[in-house]
Amino acid sequence: MAVGTSYMTSVETILQAVEKGNPTNLQEFIRLENDRTKAANCQEFLQSLTKKQTDRLWLGLTHVCADLPPLLQEDEEEDTGNTADTAVVAEELSVVHLVVCLMKCAIDQEKPNVSNAVIQLASLLHGLLTVLPESAEDLQDVMLQLFELWWSRDLSGKEELITLTVPCLIGRTLKVDATVSDIKRLWGLRQALCMFDFDHESSDSLKTLLTACFIHPLYLASQDGIRLLAYFFGLHPMLVDNFHLRIKENLPGCLKDDVFSYGEVYFRAWKMASGTYLERIEYGCIQDLMHAAVHVSRVGKFSMAARLRLVLSPFHQQKQAKVDEALCRLYEPVLWRAVMVANPHVRANAATLLSDAFPLQNPQASVEETDSLLQKQLDILKRLLEDSCPLVRALTVSGVCHILQTFWEMIPSKAVEDLLEKIRSLAGDSTSGTVRVSVFSGLCCLLEKRLTHDVLEQLLPKLQCHIHDSSQAVRIAFLDLLIVAKGQGTIKFWTIVPTKHLLYRLERDGPPVTRRVLQLLSPHLLPVNRTSEEQVDRCVALLQENRRAARVFYKLIAGQMTVASASRFLQVVCKCVLRLLGECDDGVELGEDVTLDNEETVAGLLEVMAIMWAVLSPRLQKGSRSVTNKRLIQLLSKALPSFLDHFKSGDARRAILLMSSYLPLDSVKEISDCCLDVLSDMTGDTPVGEFGPVVECLTSWGRTQDILDLTASWLQMAMKGKPSNSGRRTSKRHCKKSRKGDENMDPRRRQRDDCDDVNRAELAIQLLTWMMKHHRSKTSALEQRVSLIALCDVLKPTLDECESRMTRQQTLTVMCNSYLVDAVTLYAKLNVHLIKSDDKEEDASNCSPLGNIADLVSWAAKVTLPQLSTACQEQPESSAVADGGGIRKRKLFNKASVSVASEVSDLTSDNGGVEGYKLAEDLTEVVLVIGTEVITLGLDTHKFHELMTDFASQAMLTYSGGHLMPHMCKLLYQLSQRASPEDERSLPVNGVMVCLCVSGCGCVLVSECLCCRMQLPVSMCLYVPVCLLVLHLSLSLSL
Repeated sequence: MAVGTSYMTSVETILQAVEKGNPTNLQEFIRLENDRTKAANCQEFLQSLTKKQTDRLWLGLTHVCADLPPLLQEDEEEDTGNTADTAVVAEELSVVHLVVCLMKCAIDQEKPNVSNAVIQLASLLHGLLTVLPESAEDLQDVMLQLFELWWSRDLSGKEELITLTVPCLIGRTLKVDATVSDIKRLWGLRQALCMFDFDHESSDSLKTLLTACFIHPLYLASQDGIRLLAYFFGLHPMLVDNFHLRIKENLPGCLKDDVFSYGEVYFRAWKMASGTYLERIEYGCIQDLMHAAVHVSRVGKFSMAARLRLVLSPFHQQKQAKVDEALCRLYEPVLWRAVMVANPHVRANAATLLSDAFPLQNPQASVEETDSLLQKQLDILKRLLEDSCPLVRALTVSGVCHILQTFWEMIPSKAVEDLLEKIRSLAGDSTSGTVRVSVFSGLCCLLEKRLTHDVLEQLLPKLQCHIHDSSQAVRIAFLDLLIVAKGQGTIKFWTIVPTKHLLYRLERDGPPVTRRVLQLLSPHLLPVNRTSEEQVDRCVALLQENRRAARVFYKLIAGQMTVASASRFLQVVCKCVLRLLGECDDGVELGEDVTLDNEETVAGLLEVMAIMWAVLSPRLQKGSRSVTNKRLIQLLSKALPSFLDHFKSGDARRAILLMSSYLPLDSVKEISDCCLDVLSDMTGDTPVGEFGPVVECLTSWGRTQDILDLTASWLQMAMKGKPSNSGRRTSKRHCKKSRKGDENMDPRRRQRDDCDDVNRAELAIQLLTWMMKHHRSKTSALEQRVSLIALCDVLKPTLDECESRMTRQQTLTVMCNSYLVDAVTLYAKLNVHLIKSDDKEEDASNCSPLGNIADLVSWAAKVTLPQLSTACQEQPESSAVADGGGIRKRKLFNKASVSVASEVSDLTSDNGGVEGYKLAEDLTEVVLVIGTEVITLGLDTHKFHELMTDFASQAMLTYSGGHLMPHMCKLLYQLSQRASPEDERSLPVNGVMVCLCVSGCGCVLVSECLCCRMQLPVSMCLYVPVCLLVLHLSLSLSL
């Protein structure tokens, strides 16, 4: 009893304090510790009050809130930094917070008692929303929750509490850190928006906020936001135009998902609208989008036409009775006219929209009118399939196939036949590969509908020739069609295209095509779930059908098979060949037609083994596959020597050597001993396929030094003019005997031996060039730096031979120009490979690799360029000189000067002739290419840069042909890119700007004098329309 009396006394004391404007006691009594205790304490306090005390509380709190000073607006003024003022503001904010919590508890009851004092207090709090400082964001959120609760409970005076609540909620949704829950809160107050007078100027700020919602990503990314945006369209007719204009302004920069969200907004708004709103949305928005979608540009990956088509897609995809009627009515004044205009882009847009909206029909029309409208659309589609513009035809084909796939049962069979016949004829459209691609892409779409298979089964075999289409994109589309047909199961792909055509494409095409062919054929040519006998039988059948295709097939399939499956197949094939040789009894027995006499098939089996082992060997080095690796190495180590005893030449030996290169040296010691002898016995006409595997084996076994020594001896013999007999590495005693016999040798035999030496030297050049092109052999060769430097020393005298040939100081009857050019090219490239970072610090005249290249450039400037200059001076010049400051015209470039022979065919100079000119031109090309590579790789020094600049300047002044022009301009471009700003030396030549074809064909496209802007007579490229403006050539950078 004493406790209750004390409590009542405290309550009375608190009420008296509140009535006097001092709520401090109330704050201490309720103890606002956290949200949960806050609500509990407030609820407990209110329940303890009588009705009279409650009225006194609300009246007192009203006076307290009314007497709050304007310190709450301190955000709008300068921060004084006064701690006392900040404490006062914080105290008053806590008072407001307490009042809001009490009011929330008061109205959140089953039957809340809302008196005039409560309404007056709520209105007073509502007015504080806009004057709260930014630091009071939590308080503002609690106040908004109060007003939302007030609106949802439909309490008296709710209309007075939304004028600021709704704008505040909209503003919160537009913040960067807004969430979907903020949009859901605004959705709860959506009906309050209808109470605003949008015709009055006081609502301008609200209209601005509503318009901003249409470009906020949060609204477009959530279904609640889309639903709310659609609701905004029904607030006022004037707002419809504002929202539509804002959307159109934002469309060009939208993401694809946002564009589709706009379409959903329009569709939802149209479904909810009626009366004036419906008319505004249909004719002011939807039809405006239709008109724009027909006439906008199609340029770009995601063009405006594609964007507007995506906006209209919800109407096209959700075809109902009401939607059909609206589409038919709105498209009528736009679409039928657009398909007849002269602009092909407009017709293309119209064809796309017609395909999306098909069929346009009015549910309220009669049957005759409906059939007539359908026939009209089919006739338009047929006419568009015959359009003169390839783009229109391609888009119409895709659209028609989509229509047939969707409405196959609805369209008359006669119309279907006519449309498919026109599509089949477009598969042979020779004017556009895009049209042909669209045909097969569209047929892929048709295959997804099973009702079309009976018709397509008769149609598709007529298109089998397109597997060999000249366009790779068409071949890819056709193979995609076969893959879809294979997946459907009702149409066998080999009934559309015979397997031999697929194998031909597998043999000759690139990766995009071969991957698809492999996807088609791999389950049939190498069935993993079948027995080993059947796998080998199909392998033999494939080899007999197309051996080249078999190589590609097993190279690709080996990377896709598991290590276990590939290893098992390799062992089976190996044992088959061993059994065929009579050295194994447990292998799979091959067919009767496969014998040792059938060399092609047996060699093919060895090639399959080599390919599988080359792909499998690196994979066996990884992971825990050592057991499998050892087993295969053991099997191949025993099998390969036997194979090599039976197969001495041809593809079989190359395959055996390729397999040997992936085995350790100690396991194939017998093969390694004979490889160098095999290489020594080769002659100059040996093809790359013969010496390549041998070199690969020797380099993989660490015998690169032996190869370099052998090639060096061949080159040395050729340069000294000494015969090398068999070409093997001879002993010193044998060399002495050879030199003694040279004096008494018959001249014809001496010439024949000299020819043999040159042939072997040519083989050495080819061999070394091949080594520097392949990664494994090049890496191994670059480790032998001393030997490569010695090779450069052996090749360097070739320059003297070239000079002798060009100046005709000595007649050479054995060495040909091509050999000399190849030797100089190899010499230069070896020096490029040998350049190290230390060389960049050395002088270009030193005996370093970079110094050797610099010497080569200097030699070319003294020897080859004068030859070009002499030849060019004998050509007739066409010039016109106008005295008195007139224009001086000079022919700088010959017409279509691609063929060197045609340029110099009339030369009759005794100092070199046509052959000398051709050799000089080829050697100059080598210098230009090598110099460009050195500069591009950043291996040059300042002096080398100056040397190449002088060489380029001299070359441009002396050479008038077109063959070297692309190389000159590439060099000039690299020189200009790496030239330092303070370098006053410039690039050639006399103020000429040159634009060259990037295809490398050498034709000059544009040439203009920078001084007088005179257009010079040059040729035009007929093959590559893309050109590259190289640089501004002048005598000084200041010019």
